[in-house]
Amino acid sequence: MKIGEKIDVGLTFDELRKANVERCESKFHSVESWSPCDWMTCLVGEVGELASEIKKRRRGEKVPHEKFRHEIGDIQAYLDLLAASLDVDLGEATVEKFNIVSERIGSKVKL
Repeated sequence: MKIGEKIDVGLTFDELRKANVERCESKFHSVESWSPCDWMTCLVGEVGELASEIKKRRRGEKVPHEKFRHEIGDIQAYLDLLAASLDVDLGEATVEKFNIVSERIGSKVKL
């Protein structure tokens, strides 16, 4: 794969969870060995890195689009590990909350 090459991905939350936990446990430690607070700290760190890139762009610096993609990818991976540590199915949580908000704001758009 070349940098910047478009990838056709039909990734599911379940596939992400399986690969994410497997990679974490094979190279680092078990998901349970860190507390949700530890995973949240990692997630916030990645959100901060994305915020920094956005700030640079706002200041007029040229930030390659791949920087945004990579930071958002990191955020997704850490969000999934946080959800795993809390025994939350990310797909189910997303659908449920999306539909709650749609109902609350009177939108017909539902997942």
